[in-house]
Amino acid sequence: MPTSKYVPEPGIVRDVIRMIQQERMIVIFPEGGRRWDGRPKPFIETTLKLFWKMGIPVHPVQIHGSYLSWPRWADKFRKSSVENRWLDPLHPSDFDDYETFSQTCKDLFAFDEYHPPETVEIKSVSKPASGIQRLLYRCPETGESDSIYSPDGVHVYSRSSSFSYKMNKWSRLVDRHGEPHSIIDMFHSINKMPMVMDAESVVLKKLGCYIYKINKQHQRIDIGSGYVELKPDRVMFSSGADRYTVLLEDVQYLSVEQNYKITLTTEETTYQIALKGESALQWQNYIRRLQKGEKPVKSL
Repeated sequence: MPTSKYVPEPGIVRDVIRMIQQERMIVIFPEGGRRWDGRPKPFIETTLKLFWKMGIPVHPVQIHGSYLSWPRWADKFRKSSVENRWLDPLHPSDFDDYETFSQTCKDLFAFDEYHPPETVEIKSVSKPASGIQRLLYRCPETGESDSIYSPDGVHVYSRSSSFSYKMNKWSRLVDRHGEPHSIIDMFHSINKMPMVMDAESVVLKKLGCYIYKINKQHQRIDIGSGYVELKPDRVMFSSGADRYTVLLEDVQYLSVEQNYKITLTTEETTYQIALKGESALQWQNYIRRLQKGEKPVKSL
């Protein structure tokens, strides 16, 4: 059934209830999408509430190795093994209240995919670092955006520092002494850095993006190629003579499609912007930080 990610849709809930009444089995990914860093994403609470309300057994399945076999940021998948663990069903009637049921469901998926069990084996990959700039969208040493790159899909450098590593098949960055380093630790360190804006209060910008509008039937309507910029209180984008402005306070739902498209949903409409060559994850993180009231700085 086609859905809009993270957007409540009563019609979809009705369809699910109808299928449950028909005794059909339903597969739902409660985190709503693949993990960027191998760590659990927040559950979509309405999914758990639906399970609780319907009183149906929930059959949890853990997928170990999926992150390292094809990290969301990566261009290349890894030849590897993946282990599925089919856990005992959870019956809502066995729990005293919804909070206990909900927390039990979440605890079963609170595992770190960057450190899989020994049964998972990453066998080979041709270019393990290809796409790393989507995750490490700033230099961990200088904080400069768009600095990290991999010229050959193996070695990883920064244009703004002496940052130099080689990525192995386990998605670890190995230094010249042979010591492995976690890209996840680097990712979380850059997320703590202040956002920087230029003299015109532009936090992020992208020339040559492609802009779409998503209608109520989940159809994608082409607007065309254009320009987009993020300011402290709004997203502004244009295509030809057409100009669009979305206030951050009006953005109700925000997601990244695939690994390079940012989707903005307001009460009236949904826009999707393809940011090839840029990190859609950086745009998502920055918009959320701005929505929470964080102020960008003029320099580090």
